Formats: sequence, structure tokens, C-alpha cells
Amino acid sequence: MSFKKIALWGATLIAIAYVLVASARSDDPKLRKLITGEEVSEKYINYVLFDRDGRAKCKSAIEGAAQYDLRWTGGGLTTALTHWNATAREDGYIRFSGDNAETQNLPGLWVRVTYHCLFDPDSRTVISVSLEPTKKLRQ
Repeated sequence: MSFKKIALWGATLIAIAYVLVASARSDDPKLRKLITGEEVSEKYINYVLFDRDGRAKCKSAIEGAAQYDLRWTGGGLTTALTHWNATAREDGYIRFSGDNAETQNLPGLWVRVTYHCLFDPDSRTVISVSLEPTKKLRQ
């Protein structure tokens, strides 16, 4: 094989590799998975919350985790899932959290809680949920 043919094949392979890498780095969250340690963009979070049903499934799981009753305190314009992991996890899960809720305890007092929801966007399932009381009590 001549040097020109080898050079042409090499250039072609480099061009194909460049196209594959560029498409894998697309900004469209539907086209690719996040790379471990990569920054999780707001665009990706909106994709997970709305297109992958993360918002509805996490809210339902958080409500189900309350021992007695749970009420959302953020108001109509505030979303319940206000925080998420800043960088992509190795397992691909997104950890949502927030503090716009109160749960009722046995004596009937409302206790403000911080909640966490670990969500798998690929399978559209909630992996785990936790509720942790904060210091404020309300009657």
C-alpha cells in the first residue's frame, strides 16, 4: 500500500472519530448520557424532570415516605425539587433535594423537613427517598 493511501485512510479515520466524539458531546440530553464528573446542566435537569417523569415520580415518592401527612410549603410557582447534584454520578442517577415541605408528627405538629430523592433517568424509577426533620416546628 502506498504512502498516499495510508495517509488517506488515516485522515478518514480521524474524521470519523471526530464526528463520533462531537455527536457524543451534543447538548441535546436525549442524544447522550452524561460522563462521570461532567457538570449537570439545567437543560439536562429539565429533561429528567419533565421528559423522564422525574418530577412527578419523586414528588409522589416523597409524599409516600411521610409517616403521617405531608404538605408542600413552597407555593404555586416554587418547584419542590430545588437542588440536584452538580456533577454527573458514576451510576447516572440524579439526586434531587429540597426543603419546601412539612410533615405531621404523632402529636399533630407540622415539622419542616429536608427531602432527598435519588432518581434513575434511564429506567424512570425512584431509587431511594429520605426525609430529615429540620429545627423549626409549626402548629
